[in-house]
Amino acid sequence: MWGLPDGHIKTLELQRKSSKSLEDEIERTKQQDKLKTFESHFFNMVSSQKKNFDSFYLVFENTKVDGVASANNLDDLIFHLKSRGAARPHVHSVISKIDTHGSLFNAARIFYVICKIIEEHLSDSEGFDEKTREKYYQTLIYFTDFALLRLICIYTAYFPESKIASHITANKILRRISKRSGLGKYISDISL
Repeated sequence: MWGLPDGHIKTLELQRKSSKSLEDEIERTKQQDKLKTFESHFFNMVSSQKKNFDSFYLVFENTKVDGVASANNLDDLIFHLKSRGAARPHVHSVISKIDTHGSLFNAARIFYVICKIIEEHLSDSEGFDEKTREKYYQTLIYFTDFALLRLICIYTAYFPESKIASHITANKILRRISKRSGLGKYISDISL
């Protein structure tokens, strides 16, 4: 008697459902826009990482060695020192002398910054989940030159006191990906 006729109730219910559907679509569009903005920034940073690696070098016995060759030489040197029973502080010291211009730190720093961008822009509070973050961490690993990944692993293994190294090694998603990809074994092999 005091209520609305059935037709009006159905109309109101349809309007409520339509409004909810429109709100959901607006939220999906916002998330897609956030993701597009993130991806643009992310891929620019990955590109910058590659450009930086193009100028990466270490100095072995007064000879500047760049790129992949520097990673190979450093690997060989670490494995040689390990086979001779060198202690971690000695290997740390040798790496520091070879890395005269902080190239390892800079390479790790860029990787760290990209990781921070993933964490901050794709956080739970921004409406994203761990699965989404893992997808972009995996993309970062795939798009990072393998020699550069090895150098970053060396940095994290021999400079664990660095905030950058500790952040990279503490990242549970990166640890999971490293285990699956074989990088975890590499880290174990080079570490003392």
